[in-house]
Amino acid sequence: DWYLDLSAEMPLDLVTDARLAKGAYVRLGATNLLDNLPSYSNFSSGYVGYDPAQADLIGRMVTFTVGARF
Repeated sequence: DWYLDLSAEMPLDLVTDARLAKGAYVRLGATNLLDNLPSYSNFSSGYVGYDPAQADLIGRMVTFTVGARF
């Protein structure tokens, strides 16, 4: 199975000349973009059917971040 994670970041000072935008950025990220289920595993530490060290059951997760660097 393939798991695809992507992340892209853009500085806001490219969009505007505002003084407040200096060092500010926006970031869009996605984990497990294709929403694949974990592969079957005969892992025996309380989890049935998958190995939590290799994958999780959350599925696709998308994040949007606005931040600043000083």
